[in-house]
Amino acid sequence: MKNLKGISFVGVDVNTDIESIALSTFHSDIACEWSVLYSDSKSVGNYIRYPSYDFCLKFLDQGWRSNFLQYSLHLCGSVIDRYLKEEKDVLDLCKKAYRIQLNLNINSYPDHDKLANDLLLMMSKHGHKLILQQNKTKEKFMKTFLNKTQTKIGLLHDGSGGFGRVISQIDPPDNFHLTGYAGGIKPENVAEIVGLIEKNNPDNLPYYIDMESGVRDNNIFSLEKCRQVITNLT
Repeated sequence: MKNLKGISFVGVDVNTDIESIALSTFHSDIACEWSVLYSDSKSVGNYIRYPSYDFCLKFLDQGWRSNFLQYSLHLCGSVIDRYLKEEKDVLDLCKKAYRIQLNLNINSYPDHDKLANDLLLMMSKHGHKLILQQNKTKEKFMKTFLNKTQTKIGLLHDGSGGFGRVISQIDPPDNFHLTGYAGGIKPENVAEIVGLIEKNNPDNLPYYIDMESGVRDNNIFSLEKCRQVITNLT
């Protein structure tokens, strides 16, 4: 795991006492990123993984006050349209996030060139650190976007989509963009998957891993499973 630089634990929910996390319980050489999911539709319904707007705002505000913890935001579905329109309530969430992942339904954006330009404008105007998913459905768009940008992003290889499907293909990390890997990673297999990434990383480039379903217990975000992930990597 010599090139593993970070772990993104995704899906903090209302049951999580994030203030109780002690840095001493996590491996000091690996940055831990705590991420919350927000959706205009699901965050107002009975979806435990998508807490309310007020919870997300409070959660990100806590991260903003910390010099050590990284608190990030995943925007899902139609809220991304409002992000691109720079609506105030969405930008209020974004301005306190360490990174922002856009879980794009690429079929909603047929004009890839326009979408790429809009995202580049947001990055330039607001200084946002974006994460974009690299998978088969987004392959054409990502080619357009990556040909345009000279700014580093998080490039997440995600074959799971939050459904716990185990990653089946390891592409080497990008030599410019910080590359992440997601797909069915959990305490029981994290060491094996990290080992596979290392074997497919001939240039010893830094990367991170991302997990959501694998750190939930009865669909509740589990700090204990997060700790088990760290333990199984040390």
